[in-house]
Amino acid sequence: MKKFIIIITIVCMCQISFGQTTEEIKKRARIEYNNQNYLKSIELWEQAANQGDAHAQYILGLCYYIGDIVQQSDQTAVDWFRKAANQGHPDAQCYMGRCYVSGTGVQQSYQTAVEWFRKAANQGHPDAQCCLGECYFEGEGVHQSYQTAIEWFLKAANQGNANAQFNMGQCYLEGYGVDPSAQIAIEWYRKAAYQGHTVAQYNLGVSYEFGNGVPKSYPVAIEWYEKAAEKGDKSAKMALKRLNVQ
Repeated sequence: MKKFIIIITIVCMCQISFGQTTEEIKKRARIEYNNQNYLKSIELWEQAANQGDAHAQYILGLCYYIGDIVQQSDQTAVDWFRKAANQGHPDAQCYMGRCYVSGTGVQQSYQTAVEWFRKAANQGHPDAQCCLGECYFEGEGVHQSYQTAIEWFLKAANQGNANAQFNMGQCYLEGYGVDPSAQIAIEWYRKAAYQGHTVAQYNLGVSYEFGNGVPKSYPVAIEWYEKAAEKGDKSAKMALKRLNVQ
């Protein structure tokens, strides 16, 4: 009986240690990365990932997807993303959707992309909500619906997603799924522009230059054009040239 109790105690201790070790491994991986010891960092992330840690699997997917500290591999990226996504990791699910949209490491499929976007979107993931909205907007993998697109854009935009805020501006400007309103479009463009969304900044410049939804103001137009031009926006640069701004 005493031997049996000792064995049970050891097993329980190992289980507790196992959980702590995974967290400690991830902590060490971050430290090694911050110290620019990238190979060691990858080794530690792989160690945690192989123990089934979903976030570590997602991080490895990102590393192979980007290819900055390891040799880039779309297939390996998808393999790790899928492991994490199947455990419900919303970031990984969103990346799975993106991979299926572009055919990166998988056979291109809008239908499968929508399935992954929806899994993450239903968990409140703003990027996935925006991507799902874009699928409905374009009718890619789903029946086209501006109204449903707006619903998903709005969910993401209200969480501060700049792309979704820009998309809301576009919908209100053109009247996609909503009554057109230049004033409301400007409100959404402004939200996105303050977050650095280049096209939203350019669109605000256009709005102020021509008085669309706001009082006409060349100084304010130039201010927004300059912000967009600093990021390389060619249209903004042409607008500044047109307004004789050096």
